[in-house]
Amino acid sequence: MQRFDCLAEETEIFGPHFLEASAGTGKTFAIEQVVARLLLSGEMVLEQILVVTFTKAATRELKLRIHSNLERLGDSRAIQEALALFDQCQIFTIHGFCARMLAEFGLEANIMPASDSSGAQLDAGMYDFLESGLTADLLHPAQLNLLLRWAGSMEELVHLLKTKISQEAIPFRERQAAFRKAWEQIAPKNLHEDWQAIQGNYKKVKGDLEGQIEALATGDFAKLIEEKGSIFQFLASDNKKVRAKDPLFLHNPTFFDRSREILWPHVQSAIDPKQILNTVLSSWKPIERKILLETGGFSHDELLYAMQRAVAIESFRSKIQQKYRAVLIDEFQDTDPVQWDIFAKLFLTPQCKALYMIGDPKQSIYRFRSADLYTYLRAKDAIDPDRHFHLDTNFRSSKELISALNHLFDRPWLHLPREKTTLPYIPVRAGREIQTSFQDGKGAVHCVLLPKDDLYAYVASELMSLPKTGWRDFAVLVKDRYEAAEMERVLTSVGIPSRSQSHERLSDTLAFEAVWELLQAVASPNDLGLARRVLAGPLGGLSAEEVKAVEGAPFQPYRTILEEKGLAYFFQAFFKEGPTPDVSQVLEALFDWEMKMGFSFQGVFRFFQTLVQQDPDEAVLYRKEEGEDEVQIMTVHKSKGLEFEVVFALGLASKTPAGDEEVEAEKLRQLYVAMTRAKQRLYVPMPLNAKDVPGKTDAPIELFCKSLSADGKWKEELERIGSIASLTIEEVKGPIPLRSAPLLEEAPAAEEILPLPPFQPSYLLSFTALAKNSDVEPLEPLPEGDVPRGAETGVLIHRIFERLFSETALWKLPAAVTRIVKEELAGHALAFWETKIEQMIQASLDLKLSFGFCLRDLDAKAVRAEVEFLFEANPHFLKGFIDLVFRHDGQYYFIDWKTNWLTNYESETLREAMMGHRYDLQASIYAEALRKSGLPARAIYLFVRGPEALCFEPTEGHGRV
Repeated sequence: MQRFDCLAEETEIFGPHFLEASAGTGKTFAIEQVVARLLLSGEMVLEQILVVTFTKAATRELKLRIHSNLERLGDSRAIQEALALFDQCQIFTIHGFCARMLAEFGLEANIMPASDSSGAQLDAGMYDFLESGLTADLLHPAQLNLLLRWAGSMEELVHLLKTKISQEAIPFRERQAAFRKAWEQIAPKNLHEDWQAIQGNYKKVKGDLEGQIEALATGDFAKLIEEKGSIFQFLASDNKKVRAKDPLFLHNPTFFDRSREILWPHVQSAIDPKQILNTVLSSWKPIERKILLETGGFSHDELLYAMQRAVAIESFRSKIQQKYRAVLIDEFQDTDPVQWDIFAKLFLTPQCKALYMIGDPKQSIYRFRSADLYTYLRAKDAIDPDRHFHLDTNFRSSKELISALNHLFDRPWLHLPREKTTLPYIPVRAGREIQTSFQDGKGAVHCVLLPKDDLYAYVASELMSLPKTGWRDFAVLVKDRYEAAEMERVLTSVGIPSRSQSHERLSDTLAFEAVWELLQAVASPNDLGLARRVLAGPLGGLSAEEVKAVEGAPFQPYRTILEEKGLAYFFQAFFKEGPTPDVSQVLEALFDWEMKMGFSFQGVFRFFQTLVQQDPDEAVLYRKEEGEDEVQIMTVHKSKGLEFEVVFALGLASKTPAGDEEVEAEKLRQLYVAMTRAKQRLYVPMPLNAKDVPGKTDAPIELFCKSLSADGKWKEELERIGSIASLTIEEVKGPIPLRSAPLLEEAPAAEEILPLPPFQPSYLLSFTALAKNSDVEPLEPLPEGDVPRGAETGVLIHRIFERLFSETALWKLPAAVTRIVKEELAGHALAFWETKIEQMIQASLDLKLSFGFCLRDLDAKAVRAEVEFLFEANPHFLKGFIDLVFRHDGQYYFIDWKTNWLTNYESETLREAMMGHRYDLQASIYAEALRKSGLPARAIYLFVRGPEALCFEPTEGHGRV
């Protein structure tokens, strides 16, 4: 096997390469350099280079590393072109690659792309189901109407059918029977007479109250659903008039109070859109599964089999082979037989000018994900031995540590049971000098003999005694979360800060459920039962008595804040003392989503469903509260690819469930991963009088010791290695006393050489933040059929205009505008208003401005969308983007698109909106930023809903209209 030097000019970069990269030998560096050399060869462009890896996190890292490397390489035309078009780079997970190819060449594959779960037949099935599949036993027509109103459109309801069932589904007939049973407990007599006696004591409420009294008198559940139970809101204590006088006599004196207590919850749950949706989903999901089976729909796992079948078709295969001229497959040791079959048929051909299969068989530790080491070896045999290469220089660890590991590993110990052989270990060289500060006489590899139960205290004791610049330099590798919890407990007891890396999904946490329930309560502010659950839960914190006293719609004010100002202001108002760290993680995910999509209740609930449905390997993980400086605790699997100054491989001493020979062999590969994470020192726990545990077999270190010495004299072998390399052995006896950890030494305060000027705080703001306290237009009802107000609408309109003015002269072509609007609204929550939105856009482009021209008249060479600026007003800064800047007849202008809904669009109303939102200040800032860039410009505020425009002349006094 040849040494591979990616930087040497004589290294041939074309042709097949089977490249083995031991831990720490710069695999990612090699990938980024190979990509750069392929581009500089002139043989291909960026889009023709495919990079495949196995997780989304790895794709993100590769994109960042490759882009950064290209930026460092200079000004060659090939590199600059690649940077300019980098958003077209072809870096995917294996599933992402398969989904993209099946979608792009679906006709050639002769199959429906497995990732498209909303194919034509499935959509048709959804519409048929909604039109004819909802029986009276399942859903009352009034419930369907409520669900449609909540969803906003039939199209959005179809989208919601793709979500999962999130709670118990109860058909209408069961709800009706439960209601009737409850009603019979309090069935009233002469209720109409009682109603006449009390109704004057309450304030007016919308709805057919007389009809609902009849329903309460007869137990008519359907009527109460149709009226959304407004009679119970009428009878609420907070709806009672202040000077109301109770009648002297009632036939049913307690009925109205008891009906709110006993009957109202049944009605509430029956009119809750989310519960109605779950009932619909419970009936739809079996039909969906049948359609997917009949039409070739594919799950995440079935996607690979669909791709395998497709690559057998010559027309499909040739399309992909024409598309890519070079292919780099990362983490190739994790490949399974199906994946290798796909890669071999596609790229192990003369058409592929450069093929790199990059991996390390010693780090194949994912059998539970179907990774197959023997597939890796079969692929290796398919490549000419002259094309086998390896990376031989470790740039991670110290020379002393590398030497000790070479002596430990240089033996037949990585077993391949099926092949009756072992993986070869190729010693690696040290790539850099690392100076250590340890003066305790312990080697770079320090083997510790002590009982398993004492390991936690030993680790804590060593952590307190080692020199350190920070706790973050240390990692403890454990077998599972139970060991992690115990290690964290011991470290906490002696004052050592630590953080356990968790594999728990964010969507599985209590914080996620609590925030979701909070938003549901805000979306349905009249649902008192839901509001009380939230207030009694972890976010509300009220006592049982306090919750019981809550009446009315306590979340209505929060809904107003949320709809007017967005998620950040809402949560700031709700969490007056700030959210807990675990809740903060959920909020971070929400804020990132809102920045991209804008807020809507339907949108945020779709986002929550997306997080719930994510594949475990790709999901957003819960991150334990991170301090500034903590010891890292994680499993061996989690540590793969990471590095630390000092590593305690505590989990290697833990016995594991009994398995076959392949399981035992993988334990040794896990040991290799654990022992190659350290940069300066590795602590290895050795077996000491280990007891047999029923149902469990040897710990990884026990298996390794058998490789050190077949006759059990492994300690002698360690001593031999210690005589020629930096390896030491320590046998610890007796209990390990623990004391509180000393604080890290603080650096001495620097002497003041020059007096400091008075402190002036400086802030970097956006205009939105600057104007956050300005008045907003009143939330009056929108005209029937108008586009909904809210951030999501504004974001969508801006994105459409950005696309129209970012691509060559599309704004001039009405047909192109139609296409862009259709593309942006495909699958969007606002798809129902596509026609109305297109009319708004087209009319805005045709609007005659007071300057004598319309936007369709603009020269394609004289416009620029989303112009970034940084405005300085010492000592503060304001950053932002101007929607559109253009030149017409020698004069510069800038436009800001506005989606405000106004009662009318007379000039005076426009001026009021300008001042109320501080657009006068915004225009002055934008104009001054452009003036400093040499572009004195006039301002145009185009209110798209009208559409009307207000042309604005900024002045030092903030401007005039």
